[in-house]
Amino acid sequence: MSIKKLSSNSQSEVRISLDQSSGVLLLLLEDNKRECFLLRSPTLDECKKLLKLKDVKNARYVGSEVCLRLLKATGAEWTNFEREVVDNGAGSVIYCPSSGKVKIKKLERENIEVERPVPTKKKKVLIVDDSSTIQKLLTKIINSSEFLEVAGVADRPSAAKEFIEKEAPDLVTLDIHMPEMNGVEFLKQYLGDKNLPVVVVSSVSVAEGPLVMEALSNGALSYVQKPSLDKVSTLAGDILNQLEAIASKNTSGTKKQTTSISVQDFKTTDGLVAIGSSTGGTSALQEILTSLPKEIPPIVIVQHIPAVFSKALAERLDSLCPFHVKEAEDGDKIAKNTVYIAPGGFQMKVAKHGSIKKIILTDDPPVNRFKPSVDYLFNSIPSLKETNVVASILTGMGKDGAKGLLTLKESGYVTLAQDEESCVVFGMPREALKIGAAELAVPLSNMSKVIVQKMNKTSHS
Repeated sequence: MSIKKLSSNSQSEVRISLDQSSGVLLLLLEDNKRECFLLRSPTLDECKKLLKLKDVKNARYVGSEVCLRLLKATGAEWTNFEREVVDNGAGSVIYCPSSGKVKIKKLERENIEVERPVPTKKKKVLIVDDSSTIQKLLTKIINSSEFLEVAGVADRPSAAKEFIEKEAPDLVTLDIHMPEMNGVEFLKQYLGDKNLPVVVVSSVSVAEGPLVMEALSNGALSYVQKPSLDKVSTLAGDILNQLEAIASKNTSGTKKQTTSISVQDFKTTDGLVAIGSSTGGTSALQEILTSLPKEIPPIVIVQHIPAVFSKALAERLDSLCPFHVKEAEDGDKIAKNTVYIAPGGFQMKVAKHGSIKKIILTDDPPVNRFKPSVDYLFNSIPSLKETNVVASILTGMGKDGAKGLLTLKESGYVTLAQDEESCVVFGMPREALKIGAAELAVPLSNMSKVIVQKMNKTSHS
């Protein structure tokens, strides 16, 4: 794609106006001439590489991305353009107002390469929520995306069912508490066999945790925090990240297996299995753990999850597995037949004191914007000096865990990554494979079998 040259004086002041729903960027020059650009959002790496913004960790909000892209394309620099950095719990979002001033330094810049063009047709989203306020907030957030648009809203399951049958949306956001039946029952009774991506929209509270986990176990692919009037700017980036990533995925490859996989027993319960996951990870973990035999080596897991949900996840998995699954506690002795899930809001690592292996929880800063972080856990494992370790990166956005997995591979351990076809979001596994950290890409349906095979092979090598 080529960008039209600006035809103004090299020191002219211009105003930027952004139509966030269409991605059209309008330059208003001093002489009232207008220059329009239709730009796609650049990737995070492009933002950092092109503008060398060291404080940018996760520029995902379309308003800032298009503006940042324009600045590079025109060779412009910021003069009086306010920039707000907010933490959405999963990473920083740079939110730029829809107007500002830039100073043009040089005028010639053409043939900007585009890796991912703006789609010609946006994905259609159905919002299912009985709150008109939430409907309006979600509509505003979703319609700011260049990839998504709200096709309809429904205040109850019966209305949602009618809309789905008539309009065939590409994605559904689903409230938990509604008239007629709750979101979990709607998933079970109607949405479960539709092969339609569903994202739960929930308040983040201890009370909601079990229901959210049940929804994820019954077909929902992910969850986002319900926005409120005072937190729209904080949560908008995370909501768009999740919805865009899931809507762009061909979900036919993410359906749960219906045939059982024959998994042999572990020949030893010595050693350690380590797993890292994010978006889509809760259901992936359930599929893996419920397929394992009764006798297992200790398993340590980091799932990117809010603090109030990690206990609910552990309790649900514990009720489904023949071994013990618990939310990890500081000082836990690492034992066979036990799965330890990192609590949200803490970093988790493993350590050895004499002959005793323990779980250590810390309040260390986020790593890769996450707390708990997969890299933080993986980087601690070599200190155990185990001879038998298998580590795996599962579905999720971003790059957390890739470098830690590479450290484990370089330490001589077996490293795996979930394959693209079975991922809800092929982000973390892609990065692990890209840097050579994972020696094998494995379908989710086969992951438990491969983990056992690799542990058994390593224990006898």
